[in-house]
Amino acid sequence: MSEQLGRVGQDSSGRNSLNGEIGLTNWHGWKERFFWAGAVLAAGLFGWAGTSWAETVNVTLSAKVATVQVARDDQREAWTFNGSFPGPVIRVKEGDIVHFTLKNEADRVHSIDFHAARTPWDKHFQGIASGTETTFTWKAEYPGVFYYHCGTDPMIQHIANGMFGAVIVEPRNPLVKADREYVIVQSEVYSSPFDVDAMMAGKPKFVVFNGRANRYLDEPLVAKPGELIRLHVINAGPNHFSAFHVIGAVFDRVYASGNPKNVEYGIQTYTLPPGGGATFDLIIPEEGVYPIVTHSLQDALTGAIGAIRVASEEKAAAVDAEAGEVGSAFETGARTPGVIGRNGL
Repeated sequence: MSEQLGRVGQDSSGRNSLNGEIGLTNWHGWKERFFWAGAVLAAGLFGWAGTSWAETVNVTLSAKVATVQVARDDQREAWTFNGSFPGPVIRVKEGDIVHFTLKNEADRVHSIDFHAARTPWDKHFQGIASGTETTFTWKAEYPGVFYYHCGTDPMIQHIANGMFGAVIVEPRNPLVKADREYVIVQSEVYSSPFDVDAMMAGKPKFVVFNGRANRYLDEPLVAKPGELIRLHVINAGPNHFSAFHVIGAVFDRVYASGNPKNVEYGIQTYTLPPGGGATFDLIIPEEGVYPIVTHSLQDALTGAIGAIRVASEEKAAAVDAEAGEVGSAFETGARTPGVIGRNGL
């Protein structure tokens, strides 16, 4: 249609025409008809595309007690979703319908709270007893990186003991594909699972990335020079703000809540409140080690610190061969939590 409209004007005989027949007198009327015909066609196409894009995604989380290693010298029982600390990453696409089931396999009441969902708290986010389950659906209406957690009273205790994770809602119009993609969840670990007073005072024993103090000093994230690295970061709290920073780098783009419409450029440090998140894009041109920290240094020095190791393929292969494989982005293993939800994203 664009080529055809581009030919409106004088034909070889000097007449104002479209195909030599429609003069300027009638063109405005035809232009309006073309406009509305195009609008109807576009609406139909976009409606079809939107329908084909969305899927119903089945997601199940099980509340259960599991033994976890939160530091080299600290192994303990945690309250978890699916036995991992943090819980698995739930990954869907904008417009998807999430058919969610919560099973309580633990010894006390637990619940769920999805920050990505618009659904009644009094119907779907209520606690369920041990040995029971509940099911509901919600629509992933906004793209981004979102928090989920147990909301059972005292919520601070359930979150501090490990009942949280990340939801990634892929945008309908995808961001530029990253070469490396990682999920990092910052949280606080307290001396005892039952010391609610310490939790209320905000005095954790450790502050950790993905459930273990100094995790990514021992097992650095990896990238090659010049690659686009994408970090989806959630601050699970329950109390402390995160001042997320990569030493020796600048974030090319930061997307508040992971939403592509909320973009900022050239950011040095970004504040994440408890219950908040963001997506960070950065390119590191030179080989080297680039520490990841919260610039709230008390928290960094109690475990919220790691590194990105940037090396050529040959050097990275040599280091991996010496150290052993530690898992890839979104793979259950050392670097990031496992993923449930859509496959092949």
